[in-house]
Amino acid sequence: MGYTRQVLQGFSWHSFFLLSAKVSAALKLIVLARLLVVSDFGLYSLAAIALGVTEAFTQTGVNIMLIQSKKAVDYYLDTAWVIAIVRGTVIGVIMVLLAWMMSNFYHEPQLLPLITLAAFVPFVKGFINPYIVNMQKELAFGWDTLYRLALSFIDAIAAIGLCLLFHSVFMLIFAMLISAVVEVAISFIFFEIKPKLNFNLVRAQDIFRQMKGLNLSSILSYLQLNLDNMLIGKLAGTANLGYYYNAFQLSHTPNYELSKAVLHSSFPVFSKIGDDLDRLKKAFLKTSITAMIIFLLASLPLLIYPQILVILFTAKWRPAAAILRPLVWAGLIHSFALVSYTLWYARQKYRLLNLHLGLNLLLMAGLILLLTPRYGLAGASWGVLISRLVLLPLVIWGSYRTLCHHSH
Repeated sequence: MGYTRQVLQGFSWHSFFLLSAKVSAALKLIVLARLLVVSDFGLYSLAAIALGVTEAFTQTGVNIMLIQSKKAVDYYLDTAWVIAIVRGTVIGVIMVLLAWMMSNFYHEPQLLPLITLAAFVPFVKGFINPYIVNMQKELAFGWDTLYRLALSFIDAIAAIGLCLLFHSVFMLIFAMLISAVVEVAISFIFFEIKPKLNFNLVRAQDIFRQMKGLNLSSILSYLQLNLDNMLIGKLAGTANLGYYYNAFQLSHTPNYELSKAVLHSSFPVFSKIGDDLDRLKKAFLKTSITAMIIFLLASLPLLIYPQILVILFTAKWRPAAAILRPLVWAGLIHSFALVSYTLWYARQKYRLLNLHLGLNLLLMAGLILLLTPRYGLAGASWGVLISRLVLLPLVIWGSYRTLCHHSH
């Protein structure tokens, strides 16, 4: 089987996973929108930001390195596991500190216990068996899909069940904890090769040396997708953030999430053929064109009739429907950028990646700060769209350069 065909096969498997996962996520969102108040989603968004930003700032890039490395996964397995456990513990401690800071910054007392509870999620996830990446490394996309799909359903069932019983935003965090515990269990039960608490300094240095430049990319990537929530939560309050958060989630479901399928399936293949530019060009063009057609078709219902959000979530969510179109277009542009990011990751073009992420972050932040006080959520949404549109030529130029020049 050719590598291009394997990319498309992997994309098909992961698209099936994301379609199934996002159907369950959408159903979960529809149910939760009736069980929780709008401000609960704003609080949950801020708690998720606290989790995500600490993960981004402590990113080691171990999984990407394990996939890119020519060595077998088990060569680094023990050391990678120890690094993950230490990282998860550090993230948990930082989140407890962030809980107090964010509670005061946003004037939301509930954030203190909410984020403190969420701090246990990365601690638990630190114990996941790193060998799970071998499914992606060896292009075993079918098994990888089933694994991720099971976790997605567990999270959805836990969230809906707990919120039906208690009608509290805290139940969303408990659902995350349940999913994390199950993921740790599955990673040890279903994989014969298991890590041990054995740290090798030489292999650790090898991991960090190969991942030079990725930590900054991780931070910028996370901030690019979450700085808008941070700013809107402060400028417009948690209730308006709740509207924006759900509109963003729904608008990015058909395009941004599908782009993750491209990254997930094509990255290991692009890494394998990265030195053969002719094969890489063909694989990238076929994958990106196919993906963008799918992204656009999946987005059409929301572009044509954004009021579908009101039908799904009830009339109280009407302000979210008003900002859906610009967010859908922003999601489409970002999806194309993510396809290019996959190529840049595989060719280790981290400077180019960081340049685009950094410029987009600065432009988006400036536009949100300028437009939100004047135009509310509509201004914030257009700020996100304009920032991505302005930098689209850089993405196209960067991909062209990457495909036409050998790495040094």
